[in-house]
Amino acid sequence: MVFEGRFRLFSLVGAGSLTGLLWTCSLPLVDAGWLAWFCLVPCLYLLLHCNLTNREIWLLGLSAGLAAGFGRVYWVAETLQNYGGLSAPLAYLTTFLLSAYIGLFPAIVFRLSAYFSTLHQRRLPWIIAAVWVLLDWILSWLFTGFPWAVLGYSQYQSTWILPIAAIGGVHSLSYILVAANAAIAQLLGCRRTVWALVALCVPCLAGSLAAHLIVPGQAQELPSLHVGIVQGSVEQGAKWQSVSLTQTTGRHLRLARQLDTSKGPLDLIVFPETAFPFRLDHPNYEIHRRWLAELSAESGASLLVGALGSTSERGDKGLFNRAYLIDGETTAGFADKVHLVPFGEYLPMKWIFGYLDELTAESGAFDPGQLGHKVLNLPAAAERVAVRFSVFICYESIFQEIARQQTLDGAEFLINTTNDGWFGTTSAPAQHLAMAVLRAVENGRPVVRAANTGISCFIDAKGGIHQPTQLFEQTAIQGHVVPQRVLTPYTRTGDLIFALS
Repeated sequence: MVFEGRFRLFSLVGAGSLTGLLWTCSLPLVDAGWLAWFCLVPCLYLLLHCNLTNREIWLLGLSAGLAAGFGRVYWVAETLQNYGGLSAPLAYLTTFLLSAYIGLFPAIVFRLSAYFSTLHQRRLPWIIAAVWVLLDWILSWLFTGFPWAVLGYSQYQSTWILPIAAIGGVHSLSYILVAANAAIAQLLGCRRTVWALVALCVPCLAGSLAAHLIVPGQAQELPSLHVGIVQGSVEQGAKWQSVSLTQTTGRHLRLARQLDTSKGPLDLIVFPETAFPFRLDHPNYEIHRRWLAELSAESGASLLVGALGSTSERGDKGLFNRAYLIDGETTAGFADKVHLVPFGEYLPMKWIFGYLDELTAESGAFDPGQLGHKVLNLPAAAERVAVRFSVFICYESIFQEIARQQTLDGAEFLINTTNDGWFGTTSAPAQHLAMAVLRAVENGRPVVRAANTGISCFIDAKGGIHQPTQLFEQTAIQGHVVPQRVLTPYTRTGDLIFALS
């Protein structure tokens, strides 16, 4: 036993907290992705080589899960205070409960790991990794899902391992990382398990090589598009005030007109989620629609405009978080947000969470899009055929299946509009960007990301981030996007690889 007596409790909580700290630092903002390769070792070493009681295993697992959970979502407390009207104690209590919820999943993995360690020593790294990704998958849909910043996202900047996501998605990265942690923990305690680490390297290297060979290249199957992104950086507290609507509209139009067309006309200008925070289809905002039509006509570009909608595809009245495609005087289509943010865009179980009413009221209680996610056609222009794209709005970027289904439906590039102004200068905007990178790699599709306060950027089909903006910077950027038609193995099969394992 490595710890005894009164230091026993301290050692368990300390090891769990260390694991949580290393996991947090592997993600943005610290961005030390290399820490993910051994962040779980402190806990797994104690689990595999110390005779812990059932109660001690849960203490260890919950310490790690809670520390990692709070490190991933600590920014919720600031949002609840600034926009939910909560006092600091209540805001941090709510954040603690969310941290405990997502932290329960790794705690369950650690408990099962202790059980399997007595049965399957040789296959243990793969078993632990399989259980881990199974629970990550459950986290992605249970209670509408909250797979925020799972371990695999720590590798969003790795040119070596990131391409493997084109085969198995972000869960494949988590699988490799957890298996590596378990193999290292085994190796530290018993030399007979050296083969586990060696055996792990073979599929890891083979998977990386295969991914590099099969990821769609940048060959121009379709002509590249000249795309502009407008980042208005409207402060969240002022965004929904009616007195600022004309100012907000004017700011975005002014920034759009600063885009450089000297090297060729723009095909598309993308505005962030609810950049125009009013019902664009309502008669009261005819003048605003006219201003947008004039911008489209003078620039020769189609516009993707984040605004609100008051009528659904079926003609029902409601309030919809919407992206309109405007081409000259014509509204060529629109896409609604389907997977809404609980507590931010609707309030579940009001009898429990009624105290969060003010947070929902800040942006409005929305209705989900009735016909699901749609693929839109970017109208043909001179020397360019029509191109198909799809939009996932804000929170939808954390769900793998949304972007995958959009790609299967024919999207040749993807657009992520978002408003991360809720989160200030915390790690949340950077974490959110990392998840959009995985959506690009998983599906072999470039992603155009327009964020109200940042981080806006262009993400290529291999996950490269180009021209990232600074937070709270008023700017407009432009670049070339290469649409793709080749489907990755992940797009074709989804998470089937884990079902087979």
